[in-house]
Amino acid sequence: MAYRYIFMLACCLICSFAAAQLDSLEFYAHRGINNANYFAEDTYLSRGAAEKRVEGSLFLEAQWQEARILTPQNEVVAARARYRIYDEEMQVLGANNEVLALYPAKVRAVAIGRQVFVPLEYQDKQGGATTGFFQLLVEGEASLLLRREMELVHGDYNPALNIGDRNDHFEARETYYYRYQKGKLQLLRLNKKAVLDALGRRKKAVAEYARASNLGFRKQEEIVALFQFYNRS
Repeated sequence: MAYRYIFMLACCLICSFAAAQLDSLEFYAHRGINNANYFAEDTYLSRGAAEKRVEGSLFLEAQWQEARILTPQNEVVAARARYRIYDEEMQVLGANNEVLALYPAKVRAVAIGRQVFVPLEYQDKQGGATTGFFQLLVEGEASLLLRREMELVHGDYNPALNIGDRNDHFEARETYYYRYQKGKLQLLRLNKKAVLDALGRRKKAVAEYARASNLGFRKQEEIVALFQFYNRS
């Protein structure tokens, strides 16, 4: 009888303790919900449920624009086009408003508005040869070209600290190249030494022109002016 009495007493104590724990947990839960500053991450129910968005555009210009396509047979075809940077895809609008992609190897150039794009072979990040579209900024003995690429950058939001960017976004990157006549593409870094070395045949004249014209070596319009000067000389 003594053992049974002790066992029943222990059960009652355990049940009472459990009930007290549940009451305490409920109290703190309500306290946390009703007091936004109680928890480090207040309003748990709403903050984690906010919709995540992707900011930015996949295109150089999302709107369709008047374009001219130069074929390998030197024929000019009128179209409406846009450049999807993320996939390096030149898109044209078909007769039934379907979106079509041009094979880079099947065209010689595409002009969208005042921008001209040419398909050229280059090395991808894995070191393999591929063909993509480059914007032709200056054409001549020394041509200046621009390649764009798009990367999806994931948000760095930390819910515990409530800091950072919740949304992902597309980040565009620009890389400049040059080549002589129909030679191999060469990377161009935007600094004085690299640009003057690229225009080595008239290095001194280009340097003097840059100084007289107050031109730097880092902005696109400055590099364009220097390449145009080189090709005029």
